Amino acid sequence: MSIFDKRAEEKKKEQDAFNAAMNEPPEPLERDDSLLSADEIAAIQAEARAKVDKEIKALATKRLMSDAVLAEKVRRGIVKEADIVGDIPVTIDVAEFTDRIMLDFRVYLHGHTYMVSPAVAATLHEVMARTQRHQNELDGKGREGLRKRNMQMSAKTGIVTNAHGLMGRP
Repeated sequence: MSIFDKRAEEKKKEQDAFNAAMNEPPEPLERDDSLLSADEIAAIQAEARAKVDKEIKALATKRLMSDAVLAEKVRRGIVKEADIVGDIPVTIDVAEFTDRIMLDFRVYLHGHTYMVSPAVAATLHEVMARTQRHQNELDGKGREGLRKRNMQMSAKTGIVTNAHGLMGRP
């Protein structure tokens, strides 16, 4: 070991000792209110309330400014409102032939609730709807029974018609 290595090692030990001394918490002082008069105690408590009030006001001001800046960015079109929405809860409800959805290498299990971005939520809802539709087809219900019927009833004659023509009287 060279003399330079020894000196570097000594400096490292000194630095470690200094850091350890600086990171040690100070010994707690015992609270002795008998040294203070009632007026001094009341003044300290009033000063503490004022200090806390000032911190709360500063925090409220900071939050309001942040919200106002974001609202202005949305108003000017710099940021889209959809981009500022936080995660939303989605409960996975898939058909009985499966127990999960896999999306972007992540597994979403049936019956569990997940906090996801709006884009992921939309995709999960679409996949859940497709599993239910597929289950209906497996059960023999098909898509025909699920389609909205294009039916109209004449108020004058009471005749019900659909896209294919006359269906009969009610």
